[in-house]
Amino acid sequence: LMLLTIVYAFAAITLGGFDSLPGAVIGGLLVGVVSEVVPRYVSFMSKMPLMPAFILIMAVLLLRPEGLLGTKKVSRV
Repeated sequence: LMLLTIVYAFAAITLGGFDSLPGAVIGGLLVGVVSEVVPRYVSFMSKMPLMPAFILIMAVLLLRPEGLLGTKKVSRV
């Protein structure tokens, strides 16, 4: 029940940053472009429409967990 929409929305929010509305909009545009372009060049991904979104989520969480426009939280001890 709207699983594709929820996964794409989570990928967009993760990419843009959880605390940034403009980042989520930019992330949504990037997720849309990547989801449409990548399956055209990689043949086995045409059968798995969610694969580019999951790869994008994993890459963002590994490389920059706060997202593109998110703020890094610094705490002093």
